[in-house]
Amino acid sequence: MTLVNSSFESPALPSDGYVYDEPMSGWTLTGDACLETYGSAWDSPQPNGNQSMALQGVANGIGTISQSFSAVEGTYTVSFIGAQRSYYNGPTPVQPVSVQIDGTQVALISPTTASFLTYTTPSFTLTSGTHTLSMSSTYTSPSVDATTFVDTVAINCVGAPIVLAQ
Repeated sequence: MTLVNSSFESPALPSDGYVYDEPMSGWTLTGDACLETYGSAWDSPQPNGNQSMALQGVANGIGTISQSFSAVEGTYTVSFIGAQRSYYNGPTPVQPVSVQIDGTQVALISPTTASFLTYTTPSFTLTSGTHTLSMSSTYTSPSVDATTFVDTVAINCVGAPIVLAQ
């Protein structure tokens, strides 16, 4: 299943840019969710394209991205590539990412390295219709920046979807 703007390349930012709560194709950003480019103050490695999403947890709260999508009845997983922000302002705590479908957490994933790796949730079942994928930071600190980078988000069908009789 294809999500809109799954690798966060639109809108294109300057090579050293980052923005919070940027209106963007497909996604809604709230709180401490930041679209950032390679070479920005975030200094993230870029495995796919020039931009990724930073889900941050600081004194202002958590960062969340969300997107609605249509699905047929079946079993699915969510996958993404993620990395922890490298050393920043002292030892960087792990920033777990809550992956939710329709407000129910399907996984809590904690990238522990500054290198991008692929992460996949356990499988879950969806009914036919419109659903919402959300990804949120979970750890907040008034003094330490805890950030996880997210890129190339996908919703994957596990096996053949159930096709309803017409």
